[in-house]
Amino acid sequence: LGLVPNDRISHHKLKVYNDGKMPLKITKIDTTCACTMGHITPENATVQPGQESWIDVTLDPNRVMGFKSHKTLTITTS
Repeated sequence: LGLVPNDRISHHKLKVYNDGKMPLKITKIDTTCACTMGHITPENATVQPGQESWIDVTLDPNRVMGFKSHKTLTITTS
């Protein structure tokens, strides 16, 4: 997300591209902090070969402890 404002929720769309030969199923999205959330709709969770989908990422600065912070989004797939 880069530098984000501390006075409002930030939203970002993260592109997921399947360059494999089989469908890619996104089964879980985890984050290192409750301030960051990743969401994908069930109909977009399976990405066909050569296709792309989008994960909605939200960061709530009111839930971030401290001034500077690094967060990790982990995507579990098939």
